Amino acid sequence: MPKVSVVIPAYNEEEAIGKTLEEIHDTLRDTDISYEIIVVDNNSTDKTGEIARSLGAKVVVERKQGYGNAYKCGLKQAKGEIIVTGDADGTYPFNKIPYFLEILERENLDFINTNRFGKLEDGSMSSLHKFGNTVLSLWFNILFSGKIKDSQSGMWIFRREIIDRLNFEIMDGGMPFSQEIKAYVCHLGYRVKEIPIEYRKRIGE
Repeated sequence: MPKVSVVIPAYNEEEAIGKTLEEIHDTLRDTDISYEIIVVDNNSTDKTGEIARSLGAKVVVERKQGYGNAYKCGLKQAKGEIIVTGDADGTYPFNKIPYFLEILERENLDFINTNRFGKLEDGSMSSLHKFGNTVLSLWFNILFSGKIKDSQSGMWIFRREIIDRLNFEIMDGGMPFSQEIKAYVCHLGYRVKEIPIEYRKRIGE
């Protein structure tokens, strides 16, 4: 059984998926961390799936469109003790996986959320998106008594036991899935921490 499952939803990301997967391999291949990469092809019409397979990823296809639907599919396939998620567009720092794992174990955490506002690369997020994220995170913390600055972040590191307690049937199939999973872990009393990360400008459109 792999120690880590990296789950990545993807829709028409042929420009970025190769660099994203190579970053993961370059980071983990010479460590003692066993891992698998699961790419969820969410009806791509380009070569996303083909490129991912050529770079050793397990590619699963989710025909039902939507960010949340892609994650539901990918998380069900994950075999690792620890799950790492992130987008296929080059924005998230997968080279920090060992660092995240070290914090998860050292501080005995269950779930790590990443805060993209820690270091935003120029052009990585519009002013409108920054404002929207701030408002959504504020309401999230009011509703769920959380202390999260970036409720919309798509990079999470968590123990697989959490998957078994999620009710995928009632969770949103679109973008709100990202906020819902954080609401669940806060509500269920898991040990949660947020870590600032570098957030890069996306590759491709």
